[in-house]
Amino acid sequence: MGFKKLNFKIKYRSSNDDIVKSFFIPVLQCAKVYKRAVGFFSSSSLIEVSKGLTGLIKNNGKIYLI
Repeated sequence: MGFKKLNFKIKYRSSNDDIVKSFFIPVLQCAKVYKRAVGFFSSSSLIEVSKGLTGLIKNNGKIYLI
């Protein structure tokens, strides 16, 4: 599946949306590169998006974490 087939919302709010399920997993399944720069990063966040990471791996993708 490509990005064009995904339906994105204009904005996502953690109080109303399951951002991992509705955004990160579908996007990562199509991605070839994932870049993330944050002040705090936990390994549990990778566990949450792991279903999407399998697609990234199948696409021979790369992850860059800062």
